[in-house]
Amino acid sequence: MEANQNIVYKTGLENVWLAGHSLGSSIALLTGKYGIHIETYLFNSPSMSPPIERIKNEKLKHGGRFADRVFAAGLAIAVNGAHKPKAPQDDPFIVLLLGFHTYF
Repeated sequence: MEANQNIVYKTGLENVWLAGHSLGSSIALLTGKYGIHIETYLFNSPSMSPPIERIKNEKLKHGGRFADRVFAAGLAIAVNGAHKPKAPQDDPFIVLLLGFHTYF
């Protein structure tokens, strides 16, 4: 957090943005939580989940985990709709990856 504060102080808020994947996105989220509101791009960031681990009964805890995963999967399907796999030449990630290996 201190490093983020120093960079923002030196360069100005409008000249800084954060990008993070997984743990990096967690750090970016914490930066915002503690008052440094920077333009941010997050990939595979942590998500909120119900406090299932507080449940004492193991069967209920297991059922809660299962229900949470079913809900998340259903929500993903509802948001994304039916997804047909792309041909490799039409997938922008594959094109980028192949292009990257062509030059390096």
